[in-house]
Amino acid sequence: MATPSNLPHNLQHTITCKKQQCTQKANHSASNTLKPLSDDDLESLDEDVKQMFHKNFILRDFQKEAARAQLQQKDTIVHAHTGAGKTAIVAAPHAHPSSKGKITFLVSPLIALQDEQAETFRDKYNLMAIAINSSHGGLTATNVVDICARKYQIVVVSPEMMLTQRFTASIIKNKHVKYGELGVLRTFLPDGIPFVALSATLPPRVRDNILLKLQFPKEGYVNINIGNDRPNVSLVVRAIQHPMNTYKDLDFLVSPVAKNAISIPKTFVYSDDIPSGPEIVDHLEELLPEDLWGLGLVRPFSAAFSKTYRKATMKQFKAGIIRVLVCTDAAGMGCNIPDVNIIVQWKLPATLSMLIQCTGHAACARSRKGLAVLLVEKGAYSLDCESVVEKENEKSQKGNGKGRTRTKSSAAPKQRNHRERAMGTYEKGLGKGFAEAKGVNRGSYGGRADNHSQAGWEPTGHCRRRIWTSVYGNKEAQSVAGVDCCDICQPHLLHQTRPGLHKVCRAPAIPKGEPYRPAIKALYEWHTRVHKADHSTALWSPQAILSNELAVLLASVGPISSIDDLNCIVGEQWAWWDQYSMSLWEAIQKLSIPPIAKTKTKKRNAAETEDAGNDAELEGERQSNSRPAEKRT
Repeated sequence: MATPSNLPHNLQHTITCKKQQCTQKANHSASNTLKPLSDDDLESLDEDVKQMFHKNFILRDFQKEAARAQLQQKDTIVHAHTGAGKTAIVAAPHAHPSSKGKITFLVSPLIALQDEQAETFRDKYNLMAIAINSSHGGLTATNVVDICARKYQIVVVSPEMMLTQRFTASIIKNKHVKYGELGVLRTFLPDGIPFVALSATLPPRVRDNILLKLQFPKEGYVNINIGNDRPNVSLVVRAIQHPMNTYKDLDFLVSPVAKNAISIPKTFVYSDDIPSGPEIVDHLEELLPEDLWGLGLVRPFSAAFSKTYRKATMKQFKAGIIRVLVCTDAAGMGCNIPDVNIIVQWKLPATLSMLIQCTGHAACARSRKGLAVLLVEKGAYSLDCESVVEKENEKSQKGNGKGRTRTKSSAAPKQRNHRERAMGTYEKGLGKGFAEAKGVNRGSYGGRADNHSQAGWEPTGHCRRRIWTSVYGNKEAQSVAGVDCCDICQPHLLHQTRPGLHKVCRAPAIPKGEPYRPAIKALYEWHTRVHKADHSTALWSPQAILSNELAVLLASVGPISSIDDLNCIVGEQWAWWDQYSMSLWEAIQKLSIPPIAKTKTKKRNAAETEDAGNDAELEGERQSNSRPAEKRT
């Protein structure tokens, strides 16, 4: 077949004209079908929604406002808490007859979340939906044909996929290169295609940035803000009281009187540290009654697991078979489960928005009560946040001034890494009393410091919900009957999150006296013999088998009557016990170690000076025995 470049010039001109006519016809058709609907056209929206979804489905006021805005071709930004029903805002316009044959592209960042959203649209809203990602083969030729044929009403994609040349060329019919902002998609689409931004965390700075990047008009867009507060969820923040690798601060999740799976509250545990996930699972599993071990009541969950595992695990968690799900990455963020009782964030997250995202998954059903717990490293209470805020305010007020010379000290600060940007740079507080004054001991075992007056969201000293409201510009939330606000307003909430009692196992103190020098010399000779016999080619010295410190210890405890006594003295701190314990015991049996002599505490005298000389001589002899023999030539 001839290509256009091989055709005569007059035929090329004819083909070009035909293409232009087709393009103009398509644009004219699009302009006719993209007329905004009037208020009269939308009177039937409630009935249309009930007919498509189910007869008892009722749109909430903010959902209806957002759906009407889309059908009237108005850009919309929605700030609503997790579980408020933002998915219905995407689905509702498709219930109206005017949306027949139209497609909504839902831009979502996570594969696990994309798959769940597509499944929700299919099962709950009776819409044809597909997620275009690697788990489904990506943007295959078949998917391209199906999307262009209007087979799907909802197409869920990542922002990276949406901006690829292949996607824009195949789906949006434009062959521009990849751009860094979704706002450029407006140049690819016909006029009247509305953009909708949905988020559960929109502080003013982020909101302004979204409006800029998505190229919202300065006037005429719809702004819906019902806030992200969760008045049916109580808030608790306390310091981690025990060593973090023990996870004893999570013991409140499994009650000591729990007898069956139902008595364990349905819980999400979020941790930003991936290796901690299996360790948390193992710890919580150990707290279960023995007859519940191995039943899979506590499970890990992350994007590292296969799609099959994630789907099966989430299904069992929704059904209540799994009681605690430990999430170590953002894969658990999109899970919409209405009956989760407790949310735990293990260690301080990078931003407040990340914490709010986690908190939003507690008691998503408005009729339920939930508890959100933040367990913070103790070090957070030793940071003087207030002084940093004051200094930053002073710097912003001073400015550079007109005509000032920029000195080295006033130069722009160097770029900080992600952790520094997230956590900020804080000054240490003034001693132990500073952390205690900020409430580091609140919520500890026994509860003696629960009513400290200065403790707060981390250590701020105010109602936690009030700070939440201030950051995100929420309206003052009305309290829910029977739901406590936070542990600052109602300290008795700390009783629900007490850490377990952690007993530090300390070995009993071993009585010691003056080291018996012949025993030290004999032990030096023993580890030298073992080194020459078994490790003559090793680069390390005989002290690696039995250190000088252990040799002195064995020579300081008096007669050792059995190998069990020897184990009590060095067993836990001697790495070679399994290999050389019998050999060492045989060497000790040959010694005549006298009973413990009292340690000398009087001032040095002539006799002690002589003993010091003997010690130096003994050390020289030890080094001589430890030095490898020189090869003779």
